[in-house]
Amino acid sequence: MSQLEHQIGERAILASKWLPKQVENLLDAGCDDGNNAKLLSKKANHTWGIDINKKAIETAQKKFPSISFSFCPVETTPFENEFFDAIVMNDVLEHVANEITALNEMFRILKKGGQLIVSTPHKGMFAFLDPANIKFLIKNKTLLRLAYGKQKANKITDGNLKKDSHRHYTLKKLSSLVEKSSFNEQYKIEHVFRSGLVLGVFSVDLKIILQRLFGKKATSFLLLPLFKLASLEYWIPFGPLAYNISISIKKHG
Repeated sequence: MSQLEHQIGERAILASKWLPKQVENLLDAGCDDGNNAKLLSKKANHTWGIDINKKAIETAQKKFPSISFSFCPVETTPFENEFFDAIVMNDVLEHVANEITALNEMFRILKKGGQLIVSTPHKGMFAFLDPANIKFLIKNKTLLRLAYGKQKANKITDGNLKKDSHRHYTLKKLSSLVEKSSFNEQYKIEHVFRSGLVLGVFSVDLKIILQRLFGKKATSFLLLPLFKLASLEYWIPFGPLAYNISISIKKHG
């Protein structure tokens, strides 16, 4: 899960709304520092979180001791077959080395009749503004250094940070990936929400630049109204133009 993106909170709220009133076992796959797992835990008797960021997992376990956190990738988890009633995978699929492998593992550990919620960046009108990708489109070295600093700008120019870039998906592409995975014909897409247009991603791009000029605290204060507007914009369905997409899948019983 990328810490560059502002809309993570809204995505977790959406996932929480889509979840049943109460499930037995729930997994936040790609839980980062556990804040979203804490929100999702209100819908579950038992909650787990996994992430490949070891430091984030250590922080999450200290903050939320009632939740079980593990340091592991979504492609290979330590859980038993058909263990979870619900899995939330927010802002993870665009990072994994192989989407099919990740979806296969989610299928393995999800119970029959269970729910998988996936959110990713959408291939909409303003996808090119993705803060994880836009740096590779900037050819002006002076602008790169202004936004990211000399050392990181050099790495960007050399292409050493390409692995940190995001993939963007359409509904058709996500459906195709699910169909090619172990879910195959054993699932039903119950919910689709394509939302947010530009304010969320633009505010994060602006934050990266302003932090270099004014520092984190001043930038957070200056951009607070814009971030509030971005949070509101997230809930507007923009369809094919949207920057975000979330889907909810039910595994056949």
